[in-house]
Amino acid sequence: MPGSLMTVMCAGFFMAALLRTGEAGQPDPLDGVWQIESNRSNGRDTPREQLEGSNLAFTAEGQFTFSVGPLTTMHGKVEFPPNTEPKAIDLLPTNGIFKGKKLLGVYCIRRKRLTLCYAEPGEARPKDFQSEAKAKTTLMTLSRDEDKAD
Repeated sequence: MPGSLMTVMCAGFFMAALLRTGEAGQPDPLDGVWQIESNRSNGRDTPREQLEGSNLAFTAEGQFTFSVGPLTTMHGKVEFPPNTEPKAIDLLPTNGIFKGKKLLGVYCIRRKRLTLCYAEPGEARPKDFQSEAKAKTTLMTLSRDEDKAD
């Protein structure tokens, strides 16, 4: 499996971390299916054709599923450290190459677009939304899949 595709799959762990309860009983804005539009890891962009059919699905129970086409490649649990700017997420994969290793990240939702940046296991949480060469971070942009969202 190409390295950049593996990076996309690993990004699914951070996306799951984005699941949480919405304000005042409202559905969480992260629940549903998000299509991966772009992925940059350590300053290198993943070709768009490798992203086709890749998505992250979040549930109200704080679980995520990352899929490439019909293949489910990763899943896990999510935590949200409070009082952070930008908003922080911690992903704990329950399978795959990062099983049991916490991934630290930050995220932002603007309109129907989700931006996520996370560090490789053992690295510090990113402070912004960048992925430069040798930074050991991945930056993703996702959009809501309206056809599959609740």
